[in-house]
Amino acid sequence: MMNAEARSGLHLSPMTMSDVDEVFGVELSVYPHPWTRGNFADSLASGYHGWTLRDDAGELVGYFLMMTAVDEAHLLNVA
Repeated sequence: MMNAEARSGLHLSPMTMSDVDEVFGVELSVYPHPWTRGNFADSLASGYHGWTLRDDAGELVGYFLMMTAVDEAHLLNVA
């Protein structure tokens, strides 16, 4: 049986520093007051959880960052 991600043609992966430039490009295109590139780099360096969503062609179609603490999570950024 195929999982929902495989059926959708979308792939969720942990965000790495190599994703930051591309993520920042999307950020600039969707928010009137975007995060800086440094905000993304600092978040990853601080151990926050970042994830990217890509289509079958590898194009970035979304991302999010969250901070976890004990038994809760705070969504920091999503697009």
